[in-house]
Amino acid sequence: MSRGESLYEEVEVLLREEMRDPSNYMSILSSIAGGCTSFNEVHTRTTLDKSMLSKYLYILEKLGITEKILPVTNTYKSRLKAKGSLYLIKDNFFDSWFRFVFLNKQELERGQREKVLDYIKASINGFLGKKFEDFSMEFLYETNPINFTKMGRWWLKDNEIDIVALNEKTKEIAFFECKWKDLTAKEAESILEELKVKSKYVNWNRKKRKEDFGIIAKKIDGKETLRKKGYLAFDLKDF
Repeated sequence: MSRGESLYEEVEVLLREEMRDPSNYMSILSSIAGGCTSFNEVHTRTTLDKSMLSKYLYILEKLGITEKILPVTNTYKSRLKAKGSLYLIKDNFFDSWFRFVFLNKQELERGQREKVLDYIKASINGFLGKKFEDFSMEFLYETNPINFTKMGRWWLKDNEIDIVALNEKTKEIAFFECKWKDLTAKEAESILEELKVKSKYVNWNRKKRKEDFGIIAKKIDGKETLRKKGYLAFDLKDF
């Protein structure tokens, strides 16, 4: 990652291979990496013309670098309007580069490698925590515990649920929290109780649905106890 080494400018090199002028794409990606996840936030940060911004975002999505997501419970009509959509960096290499190289460019310019390494060590678990949600979705696609027809994230204002899996035919819905940490059965059950509270804000077949609640963690001591209580509990051993 040091100046002159292979990772220092790797993302910019990759973008130059695909685009004539990567500067606008770099501006968009750095905005998303910095927490500007809505279209209006990216527009405000980059000051790009809205029609051009839409075009650039479309190209980044087609290249598999970014993705546009909506709450999984949104209807087909609302998905067409794409209101409330969020933009995320989908490609893991691009995502990690912006998190660990781009944000530390000044320090790398000054040769402060140990300082950057300390930053990476301190923040890598937080980064992996978000990736763990994606890995957990892949695991659920493989195991399909409720025979779901749709799965994704859900959010509404300040409430977020890591994974919501639902079956539109049987009206069954499963809510999951993902934790990149070791948990006791008691800690896991406390998280599940909080999840039950958040699930009440999910307005999907509210009076007709059958609900399941689950937790996915690095390790859960007492996992079988949770399962006996009717919870869906998984950790890396199940993976």
